[in-house]
Amino acid sequence: TFLFRGSNWPVEWPLYALVVTAVLYFFGGRMSVAPSDASRRRRGFCFYAGLATVALAVDSPLDAYADRLFWVHMIQHILLMMVAPPLLLIGRPWPRLIRPLPQSIRLPIARSVLAGPVLEPLRAASRFIASPLPAFLLFNATLVMWHFPALYDLTLRNTTVHDLEHSLFFATGVLFWVHLLPAASGRPQLSDAMRVAYGTAALIVSWLLAI
Repeated sequence: TFLFRGSNWPVEWPLYALVVTAVLYFFGGRMSVAPSDASRRRRGFCFYAGLATVALAVDSPLDAYADRLFWVHMIQHILLMMVAPPLLLIGRPWPRLIRPLPQSIRLPIARSVLAGPVLEPLRAASRFIASPLPAFLLFNATLVMWHFPALYDLTLRNTTVHDLEHSLFFATGVLFWVHLLPAASGRPQLSDAMRVAYGTAALIVSWLLAI
């Protein structure tokens, strides 16, 4: 009954957003001038697997039972921080997601986001937050913060707070994993040895929290 009860498979806005993202990614790949090869197919598989992982975490029986079973809630956290972000990043979604949009929409968005003066302060803040040390601190601080008993209990009582928790887990997970996947980021900021230290330090934090 856990898996097959209809109420445990809600059709809510996250699922719609994931479907739209999958459609844009699919058509963005079809519109690419680069020929399809094994590496592109692997990236596509990883991206779709990442979307499926997000759907499993927030729009499936896992979410339905997260407020009743502690181990289910922890699985949600693991999927949103440790599984979905690297899979999506391996898929190299940009610029593939924006390519299917009409040029009249795509070009103004690209100009304003990438070079427009209005968003320059936001771009500067984003570059700082996405750099290795701030990303590491945000990832681990978010993990620890939401496991304080008062905040954890609040997520069980308030759906909005629970959704905020999930959003922060996912967003900081993306920031963190960018620095462990140089092929996905395009311009790695850490050497191989530093990536080993970076990932190991994060593991130590999670181990201490688990203990």
